[in-house]
Amino acid sequence: MPKIMTSALAAALLATLTASAQDVFKLGKGLPVTIILADSHIPAEQTAAEELKTYLTKMTGAQCEIVAEAQAAGPAIFVGPTAFAQKNGVDCAKLDKEEWVLRATGGNLLVAGGRPRGTLYAAYEMLERLGVVWPDVNAEYVPATDSKIIGWNLQGKPAIMNRCLYIGVGNSPQTVRFFVRNRMNAQIAIPKELGGCELHGAPGGCHTFHAYTSTNWPDGWFAMDKKGQRVRSTSGSGPSQFCLTSPDVRKAV
Repeated sequence: MPKIMTSALAAALLATLTASAQDVFKLGKGLPVTIILADSHIPAEQTAAEELKTYLTKMTGAQCEIVAEAQAAGPAIFVGPTAFAQKNGVDCAKLDKEEWVLRATGGNLLVAGGRPRGTLYAAYEMLERLGVVWPDVNAEYVPATDSKIIGWNLQGKPAIMNRCLYIGVGNSPQTVRFFVRNRMNAQIAIPKELGGCELHGAPGGCHTFHAYTSTNWPDGWFAMDKKGQRVRSTSGSGPSQFCLTSPDVRKAV
């Protein structure tokens, strides 16, 4: 092989190896992690950074910190729509509202997504891939880490629009956070710092029969009670609903 070709091949191989070495992020025991939060962050992105700080501190045994983009220095995790993310081809404005991206680049790690929940889901995706588990409302498993090389270039989003467990467990702060950590987005009241609730259905998500009625509907268009009396609907929760077997009701609806 000509010497010039050998040199060119060696240079190309060296460039490839160098790029591969740069496209990783390193975690280690006793090594603090710097978390860079986007200047224009929303409450759910603040939560994403705080969750990463909490659990990476537990995993590494070193106190991690959240800093502004202007203070970025050395390898870091960039959370949300940072200028660094934009520079490296991740435009959060073009991502779906629950779409997430995990990408190691230049010795750093991008944890980003669409709004309002994408970046928060990216943070939870990262922690789960590192072994963190929330098996129930009050329990968690957080593995310690000695040394971990992260070379992710991942992107995804939930396959189902609305996700919930409708089991009457209440809406305590601990319960709501447990649901959100497991990517629930509906049925319960979710504050904006946890990404908010995904509304669905028209004119509402459920109990909507009453919304189709009007005060000028005749009594005969409403369902009978167990005594055989027609009872007018007064709200989405009752009493009564409209009569499902009435052709006139079907036309009116």
